[in-house]
Amino acid sequence: MLIDTIKHLLTEKLSINCDSILTDDVFRLPSRAGNRPILFRFALLHDRDRILTAFRGKRKKGDPGFRIGEDLPPRIGRARSGLFPLFQQCILENKRVHFKFDKLIVENTILRIRRTTEKARSR
Repeated sequence: MLIDTIKHLLTEKLSINCDSILTDDVFRLPSRAGNRPILFRFALLHDRDRILTAFRGKRKKGDPGFRIGEDLPPRIGRARSGLFPLFQQCILENKRVHFKFDKLIVENTILRIRRTTEKARSR
């Protein structure tokens, strides 16, 4: 079963205890390339964030041989790509920075892209 495959991967590769992880749905997406991605919907955002953090730590050490990412709507993807240069600059300046949906949070200040001018503005 697909859920067992995912839990085995998380346990073996990321050392995450999967007993407490609640899922909404798990299924494969169709693909013409051969590798069919798996979409895993979490019941709790906390579980999703824990797995993404563990994967990013593993990726920094080298190629883990698999990929974990967020499936974002196009609007949020465009907003994040517009804010990404600012995100990189904040990391170089050792500031606390992270994305939350279509917003960039820098040291508890919310920044987002304006829809008309595509420039970051503070809220």
